[in-house]
Amino acid sequence: MISDVERRFRPLTTDVEKSNAAAWLEDVWVEAGARAPGLEARLAAGVISSALVVRVVAGATARLLRNPERLREWSGDDVQFSPETAPGGGMHLTADEVDLLVGPVVEGFTGSWAYS
Repeated sequence: MISDVERRFRPLTTDVEKSNAAAWLEDVWVEAGARAPGLEARLAAGVISSALVVRVVAGATARLLRNPERLREWSGDDVQFSPETAPGGGMHLTADEVDLLVGPVVEGFTGSWAYS
């Protein structure tokens, strides 16, 4: 999936960048599974699109590569900065990204969202 990150960010040119990307991909995937219970089963069953999962996981990883310290604010003269608080309560995924992975919740629905 490094290639998916590169498509969303830029080619990774150093071993450090590639190593960071690989570690963050794993971190984001673990977080995705924890915050969207049943994700792997829904992915295997075709209930959620693999393209959507790749987009979310690779996109979050690219965001970390772009801003590894997760700075929200930077001031030039006195060199002040403010770290970003965790987006949506998680380490790497925003609340909107988690919503995409969780999918719609319909009370009492036991079927599949997959189209045939």
